Amino acid sequence: VGDRLMIYMDNRYEYIQAWFGATRAGAVEVPTNTGYFGDFLKHALNVTKPRGVVVGSNYVSRFVDVAAAVKDLGLMFFVVSDNMAEDVAAREAVGYRAEPFETLGKSAPSDTLPEQERWNLGAIIFTSGTTGPSKGVIMSNAQFYFASDQCVSQTQLTPDDVYMTANPLFHGNAQFLTTYPTLIAGAS
Repeated sequence: VGDRLMIYMDNRYEYIQAWFGATRAGAVEVPTNTGYFGDFLKHALNVTKPRGVVVGSNYVSRFVDVAAAVKDLGLMFFVVSDNMAEDVAAREAVGYRAEPFETLGKSAPSDTLPEQERWNLGAIIFTSGTTGPSKGVIMSNAQFYFASDQCVSQTQLTPDDVYMTANPLFHGNAQFLTTYPTLIAGAS
């Protein structure tokens, strides 16, 4: 409980699985801007100290560029790829521990997962960094739910509605102003 899971990939179904899977397992979701590389990515790693990274195969090379930070943290990579065997082998060849993304869902039976409390840390979401390095904003489960539920109320979102976002899922807008409200309301 409380381990951090960085998510670093484009919008796709596995992103949602990683986000809510981390929450259900008692981990802290760390959605990370896919525009981060070099010092920006190293900063995000050093600030949050994740135990694992769910990463799209097209972004793994960025972690090679910050190899010292990655090795110091002893990260485990869960690679989302359409060519899994080749991608995992390539990551392990450069010294990273890597598994296919699907192994995350097989790690613990659902009856052994921890109970979630509203005050538990749920996510660390980075600011835009306009006044310096991006800051990691910590959000409790209750704060995340409250912001999302408030959006449902303000937009009068119902199960009959279809809600869309063109924003990347690492952004707060796509998370607590679109995706999570859609789930709360039962919308599509």
